Amino acid sequence: MRFKTLLFLLLVAGAVYYWRADLAIIFSEIRQSDRFATVQLAVTDLKEKVLTSTPLRGSFVTRDTVLTVEGVVRETNARRAAEGLPPLRVNAQLSVAASNKAADMFARQYFEHESPTGEGPGELAEEVGYQFLMVGENLALGNYDDDADLVTAWMNSPGHRANIMHDRFMEIGVAVQKGEFSAEGGSASGGEVWMAVQEFGVPASVCESPSESLLLLLEGNKNKIDQLERELQNRKEELDKERGNRQRHEQLRGEYNALVEEYNKLADATKELVESYNAEVREFNECVAG
Repeated sequence: MRFKTLLFLLLVAGAVYYWRADLAIIFSEIRQSDRFATVQLAVTDLKEKVLTSTPLRGSFVTRDTVLTVEGVVRETNARRAAEGLPPLRVNAQLSVAASNKAADMFARQYFEHESPTGEGPGELAEEVGYQFLMVGENLALGNYDDDADLVTAWMNSPGHRANIMHDRFMEIGVAVQKGEFSAEGGSASGGEVWMAVQEFGVPASVCESPSESLLLLLEGNKNKIDQLERELQNRKEELDKERGNRQRHEQLRGEYNALVEEYNKLADATKELVESYNAEVREFNECVAG
C-alpha cells in the first residue's frame, strides 16, 4: 500500500512560558524560535519497480513439441541452482497473471510488455491481487524444441537472464500457450505458435510496513496542534485587549500559560512519535531498496 507524505510543523522543546509584561513578545518568541522543526515523512512507492526486457522472438518453423509450465519452472530453478541461488516458489496469483498475459496477447494480437491499452506487468499483478515490492516479466514467442530450449533462449538474452537470476526475486508464475498469431501480429508466416510468459515477484510482505495506527495518531496530533495554535493566537489577542483590566488580565494570563504548556507537551510527545515513525519508514525503505 501507499503512504502519504506528512508535513508537520512541530514545537520540539517543552518549556513553560510565564507571563511577563509584554505577552506579544513572548508569543512571537515561541512562533519564531528554533523550537519549531519541519518533519517530512515519505515512504517509497512500491509500484515503481518493474523489470522487463525486449520480448524474445524465436523460430516460427512448425515443430511437433509441447511446452509445459512445470518444465519451464523446473528448468528455471535448475539454472538458478547452478549459480547458488534459491529456487523460485510458484505463486498462484502470479500464475494467473502469466496466463492472463498470454491469453491477452493472442486475443489482441500483440507481443509487448505493455498492452495496447497501457497495462504492464505491475497492473497485471495488481489485477490478480498480488501486492509486491518488485515484479519482472519475461516473454517469448516462437516454436522451441522443449522447455529446456525455451529457458536456454531466455538465458542467452542478457535482460531475460537478469530476471531469471535476480537474487531478490522469490516467486514466479509461468504460462505457456499455443495459438494463432497472424503475420500482422508479428509472426513471419502466421499460423500456430507458442507464447511463453514468466512473471517474477517479491511480495510486499517481505518488508514490514510502517505502523498505520501510529500514522493515524500523528495525524490526530497534528490537527490538535493546529487547533491549539489558533487558540493561542485568539488568547493573545484577548490579552492585548484587556491590558487595562488587571484582574481580568491576570485570569487570562493564567489560562494562556496553561494553554502554552499543553501545546508544548503535545508537541514534545508528537516529536517522539515522529522519530519512531521515521525509524520505521527508514527501515522499510532500506528493505524495499534491498
